[in-house]
Amino acid sequence: ADIVERLSCNDRYFFHIFGNGRLKDMLTHRIGDAPNASIHPPLFGLSAYLGSFDYLLMPSVFEGLSIMSLEASMEALPVIANSCPGLRDTLPDDWPLKVSGNSIDAYMHIFNDIVAKEDKDKLGRIARDFAATKFGVRQMQTSYEKVYG
Repeated sequence: ADIVERLSCNDRYFFHIFGNGRLKDMLTHRIGDAPNASIHPPLFGLSAYLGSFDYLLMPSVFEGLSIMSLEASMEALPVIANSCPGLRDTLPDDWPLKVSGNSIDAYMHIFNDIVAKEDKDKLGRIARDFAATKFGVRQMQTSYEKVYG
């Protein structure tokens, strides 16, 4: 909510929020009328729509191994993320769109400085190549063969 509120006067960004989790009431209260955001119920097959977005924002505290981040990367959709356990493993170590501790100032730096200057398509290719190399079917097969070989 802090990110959306801070960027509410910046017409460059519009946030589509999907889900029906425990934070829905808080988000609806804080940003339900924001000019730069819309809140939607869960969307079955969201991964099929990832190509419609410019970035995926994941300010998670813990994700496990994030399938959503991997699906986004496989679609060359750059992920803006908190460097939390599980989620950080889905992106390169030097990924310029990661923040530590969900720092609002770090997110503002990403949105106001990095996103404006970086080549989104290049970032998407880097993310896709990383995900394919580390989490692709061939990599999984090779790893399983080593374990069960």
